[in-house]
Amino acid sequence: LENMHVSLGLQLLLQPPNNFIASIPQPEFRQLRDWIIDAVLATDLSQHFESLERLNLKAAKGALGFSGDDMSENERNANIALFLKNALHAADVGSVGKTWPLYLAWMQRVFEEFFAQGDREKALGGEPAPFMDRVVSSIPKAQQ
Repeated sequence: LENMHVSLGLQLLLQPPNNFIASIPQPEFRQLRDWIIDAVLATDLSQHFESLERLNLKAAKGALGFSGDDMSENERNANIALFLKNALHAADVGSVGKTWPLYLAWMQRVFEEFFAQGDREKALGGEPAPFMDRVVSSIPKAQQ
């Protein structure tokens, strides 16, 4: 699901009038594209604890900087990627901190997207993941 989101998002970004990055040089575009892909893929909950631990370790060491004479470009880029991954993931899972009506509305949208994908997978002869199958999925259990 994350792969599809990042692919479609980048396709939309590259179309006029959305392409606000059209004039940046190719190397910087590739770096930005990599950061976007990494950040979106990091919204997968399977990466949550590893990514958070890496962020906490860097922060505890005071090594989560983005500039400085003693910092290599690779270290700077890695720090930016780690920050972006955690920031986007926090925004992704932060819905549980919203008011109940707002949370409910967004949760329903997310599950409708899951179910639409599951329906499509079934129509193509596939077997969707249980949480994407509107027949077997339990929304309350999925929220635990």
